[in-house]
Amino acid sequence: MKKVFNEKWLVLLALAMSVMSLIISICCVIYIVNHKFVAAYVKIDTPFSSAEKHIFADFSSDKEPNEPNSGEFWKDFWERREAKKIEEAKNELELKEATENRRRKYVEEHPELSDFVKGVILKGSYAEGMTKEQIIASLGEPDSVNKGDIYEQFIYGYQVIYFENGVCKGH
Repeated sequence: MKKVFNEKWLVLLALAMSVMSLIISICCVIYIVNHKFVAAYVKIDTPFSSAEKHIFADFSSDKEPNEPNSGEFWKDFWERREAKKIEEAKNELELKEATENRRRKYVEEHPELSDFVKGVILKGSYAEGMTKEQIIASLGEPDSVNKGDIYEQFIYGYQVIYFENGVCKGH
């Protein structure tokens, strides 16, 4: 019978699996740190055996946490988590409303704009031929600006908008 794997391949396979395990562990640690989770080590005693279990608890609120293995602890945990989601949704909605109001206000203050440019601004987009002011009204302030003699760039995340003499020339 032929050998399917020789020893070198087995060693390489074991090494690859070890590296993958290390990467997964590092990703878990990064996730825990980024989400303000604190690892709590809890020993749970049952009538039949003594089991040890890792739990992750969100201690980012100002409220003092309850005992980690109590029902009240988990109730508080889920309430804080839901409250955080609701707060994030409210903030997102307020930002969206402020953005829409900014666009609407600009269009109302500039009746000389063509219907096409008004529509582009209200949609939150841009088109060639628009001025820097119109693009800021539509997209908001750029993340950064690069300036040259006659050329200028507005950078929005990964999007770059080019201007020549203050007029959009493309992206």
